[in-house]
Amino acid sequence: MLGGNFENTTVLISGVSTTLLYSAVRLNKSTGAYLGEVNTAGYRLNVGAFFADATHVYIAGGNGFFQKYTKPDFNTSVKMLPLVTSGNYDAILMDGVNLYVSGPPNMNDGTTTQGTFCKMTKSGVIDASFPVSVNDGVVDAMAADNDYIYIGGNFTKINSSTANYSGLARFSKTTGQLDVSWKPAIAWRVAAITFKNNDVYIGGRSSAGGSNFFSTG
Repeated sequence: MLGGNFENTTVLISGVSTTLLYSAVRLNKSTGAYLGEVNTAGYRLNVGAFFADATHVYIAGGNGFFQKYTKPDFNTSVKMLPLVTSGNYDAILMDGVNLYVSGPPNMNDGTTTQGTFCKMTKSGVIDASFPVSVNDGVVDAMAADNDYIYIGGNFTKINSSTANYSGLARFSKTTGQLDVSWKPAIAWRVAAITFKNNDVYIGGRSSAGGSNFFSTG
């Protein structure tokens, strides 16, 4: 799948000029052939985050849009956080049966209200006991290894800690506890995180402009 700001634009897909009505499209994994759009009618949005499991695709973006679509036809969808009607979702991470979501302030499932970062089930129920809160800035990127969830963005404060996390932090997958000893000194906004062997690779942009790439063990 591809997401972006495609609505009401004509683009070249697999050599064919195609006019798109929405902002999410499907392509064949093997051939790249165009398979159609995902209907996001009623939302003029920039799709910024995807995640998929065996039965559903989770799509999020601007204007409070966060929907779960049923595969393979995508004709059935459910709004994940029904009381959120505005603001942008910036990142989604699926880890087992859980979703980690970076979104608008005061994300609300009808029972629990969370800040701009939360843990929830795949049915959209926010985990009220989840102890991680981002107190300033935005989470733009997430990744998981066997032990930790890593988050990156332009934040500096996590939970009640007075330490400066400079846009990069990690917390335990099992307990949700922040690893206060892991604070790489990053002087720019983290936009991507991945792993190779024992190293964490991150990419982003400095406040002065230009791209950056960094790895930490």
